[in-house]
Amino acid sequence: MLRTLREGLSTSYKILPANSGENALKILARTKPDLILLDYEMPGMNGTEVFEALRNNNELANIPVMFLTAKSDSGSIEKIESLKPEGHMLKTLPLREIKARIQKFFDEL
Repeated sequence: MLRTLREGLSTSYKILPANSGENALKILARTKPDLILLDYEMPGMNGTEVFEALRNNNELANIPVMFLTAKSDSGSIEKIESLKPEGHMLKTLPLREIKARIQKFFDEL
């Protein structure tokens, strides 16, 4: 999924992929992106933990986050929405739909 997103989105956006929450936080210590696409379920530090670390860091707290998840059950969606990210979407969406949602986010800024 990471490779697919990197390849599919890199034609329109600068992509800084991270294969874990820990690596994402290391990258974010050096650069401040316009949007973070965050996997909800990851080994080690999960998406919720990364999101909370971002929100508790004054330098990173205002970076918009959209969750990507394979979970579509109402309980999981409620948990994601309770975190108040800028959005969420299913990983199973076609790449063109993911791109459209990202573009819509930027268009509405």
